[in-house]
Amino acid sequence: MNGEAVPSFSSPEQEAEYWRKKATEYKQSLEETREELEEFQSGSRELEAELEAQLEQTERRCSEYQAQLNRVAVENDSLKERLERLQNEFNGQVNTLQSELVDLKSIQEDLTRYIRELEQSNDDLERAKRATVTSLEDFEARLNLAIERNAFLESELDEKEDLKVTVQRLKDEARDLRQELSIKDCSEPDNDKALMNHHNHQSTSPQKLHIKTPPKLDVALPASPAGGAGMDSNKLVSNGTQLTDTVPATPVVICEAFPVFSVPFLPLPQSPSIVQCI
Repeated sequence: MNGEAVPSFSSPEQEAEYWRKKATEYKQSLEETREELEEFQSGSRELEAELEAQLEQTERRCSEYQAQLNRVAVENDSLKERLERLQNEFNGQVNTLQSELVDLKSIQEDLTRYIRELEQSNDDLERAKRATVTSLEDFEARLNLAIERNAFLESELDEKEDLKVTVQRLKDEARDLRQELSIKDCSEPDNDKALMNHHNHQSTSPQKLHIKTPPKLDVALPASPAGGAGMDSNKLVSNGTQLTDTVPATPVVICEAFPVFSVPFLPLPQSPSIVQCI
């Protein structure tokens, strides 16, 4: 058995003894194997119970993990949707900010150009201001000169009015004298009347009356707008007998001789970008 060679026996007792020993060995081996089997079965039952407990625990954990996986998958889908929505919103905001940036750059360029135009206009206004100040100084000088001339002419006009009053008084006296002479002529003889008429004609005639005029002053008056000829303020008698009735130069005429100096103002440059910024 088991590949062992069966020995040859010299007698049946030896063969029986041999097989008796073999049976005892096999029986002992069977007992040992049975004990090992029982031990193995008891160990295997314990192991099976332990494995079943581990399996239940593993299945329970698998269920928990599966539920957690499902929950995580749902959260993942929700986060994906939220991420897509936020990404779309951010893309829209980025596009809006880019368009606003382009608009702001355009506005900045317009404002820069507008500032340059304002600086240029400011320079032009400063030059115009300097020219205006110079013109005003010149005008003030001319105005002061005109005021001085006006005051001088007003004083001459007052003198002329006084002279007119004097001439009128002399005319009245001459008229009274003529009336007295006419009354005397009615009562005196013809010779005396002729002599008296000749004497009165030479001494008291208003046509022969000479008035001492004030010295001529060298004042150049501006030309009159209508006639264009100037008038001396000291000419009170024409051809030695007649009183001039010409109207003297008034302050209005004097002011017309000195026109107001006009200062041109430069217009501000108009630009579409400036109008748009404003």
